[in-house]
Order: sequence, then C-alpha cells, then structure tokens
Amino acid sequence: MKIGTRLVLSIFLLFLLCLGASILFKKLCGVEGDYLSAFSTLIAAFVAYTLYSDWKIEHKFQLLENYHEDIKKSSSDLYSSVLKIYRTIISFENSIEEDRETYKKSAIQDCYDFYSNLDKSEKTLRGYLDFLSRLNKNNYVKETEDITRFYLGVHFDIYRELLKSFDKYDFNNFKIELMKSEEINIWRKKLIEYEYFGTRGLAEFYLNYLDSNN
Repeated sequence: MKIGTRLVLSIFLLFLLCLGASILFKKLCGVEGDYLSAFSTLIAAFVAYTLYSDWKIEHKFQLLENYHEDIKKSSSDLYSSVLKIYRTIISFENSIEEDRETYKKSAIQDCYDFYSNLDKSEKTLRGYLDFLSRLNKNNYVKETEDITRFYLGVHFDIYRELLKSFDKYDFNNFKIELMKSEEINIWRKKLIEYEYFGTRGLAEFYLNYLDSNN
C-alpha cells in the first residue's frame, strides 16, 4: 500500500473514531460534541507527528550520506599519500649516495602528509562507527560496523609502524633507512581496499539500508 493511501485511510479512521467518541460522550454524559473541532485537533496532532517522523528519517539519511562522502574523500586522500611515500622510498632505495639526502627530505614531507591524512581518516571512521551504533540494527548495519572496526584496526597498525621511523615522534628526526618499500607496499594494498570500501562498499550499504527502511 502506498504512503499516500495509508495516510488518507488513517485520517478517515481518525475521523470515524472522533465521531464515534463524540456521539458516545453525548449519549452517556449529555456532553455536546464538537465533531469538527475534535477532528481538526486530532488531524493536526497526527500531521505534526508524521512530519516530525519524516524529518527524523530524512535527517538520518542525510547524515549517512555526509559520512559516506567524508569517508570517500578521506580514503582517496589516504591512498594517494601512501602511494606517494611508496614511490619516494623506492626511489631512495635505488638512488646513488649523492641523491639520497634529496629523497630523504621528500620522504619527510610525504610522511607528514600521510600522517595527517591517516589521522583525519581515523577520526572520520570513529565518528561513523558512533553514528552506526545509533541506527536501528539489522544485518546490513552490523556488517558495516564490523568492516569499519576492521579498517580502524588497519589505521592503528599503520600508525604504529609509521612512528617507528621517527625518533620520539619528531618528524625532523626521520630515519628513512627504517622504511622499507616492501612494508609500505603492504600498507598500500590495505588502503586500496579501504578506498574501495569508501567508494563502492558504502554506496551498496546505503542502498540496502534504504530499501530495508521502506
């Protein structure tokens, strides 16, 4: 049954209920019932409740869309920055001694950018996970919560490994020799999967969740 049909039927039933109650009170208690006034009051309350419920649902899906856009952007930025580090470290590993200082300076800036993107992405995922916890639970929500927690774990693992390349968390004391292209390539593979989750996986979840609420 369409929403418009249900709404008309509900209003009609409310009218009958109002009319019946007014007649009953009039007969039992001798109270004159203002049918139109009572009906209008009930309709106003019903419409207000319906509009508020619709607003809540619309607002919820708008927030969901906003989070998905944020994750899509942050996952793309994060992958771009890890790819940049990967290329810089490969160039360093294959460079001659005279060029290594130049690659080291580039790697410091690349790592700083990567760390910044990693931090932003992690905060976005935390906010998204908190938002998911407030949705009505179904299999789609639970599955997406599990995937989000998994990628939060990926962020933490990379963060710990990245800090090993710095002395006392100081980006000016960068030990490029501790960064290996093989290890960064592992990060790259994990983050390209995360980017796919941000661009494709969440879109699929959104459609499934939307269908489950209709």
